[in-house]
Amino acid sequence: MNAMQENSKKKIFVVDDEAKIREIFQDILTMEGYTVETFPNCEGLLSYVLSSPPDLLIMDLILPWEKGEDFIQRFNSIEKDKPFPIIVVSGKAMTPNAIDQLKSNGVINFYSKPFDIQFILKELSQILI
Repeated sequence: MNAMQENSKKKIFVVDDEAKIREIFQDILTMEGYTVETFPNCEGLLSYVLSSPPDLLIMDLILPWEKGEDFIQRFNSIEKDKPFPIIVVSGKAMTPNAIDQLKSNGVINFYSKPFDIQFILKELSQILI
């Protein structure tokens, strides 16, 4: 089985209020063979994640209706048995302490916008084995 066939079994959710960012992730991750679903905000995301969990979540922190950090904490307080990796991609300035706080809530990495998609793809290939 080649890498593209293996990736097609992996589902990634992308949450970002910027349509262009969602489109970039949708196009590139789909070309890499992943199944991708995108969301413009966290509205209704929790029930969707609980009923059809992804293998990985990529999300922004600055979102309408609910901040990304709040969603991550809410998810972790409800679903302790089925955690999945979370990567944060955000334009929000973060201190090392704030990044450590995110990581203590299940975030595996933080990328500042603008980001290098190649770094993210490399990380995905290591995480989603």
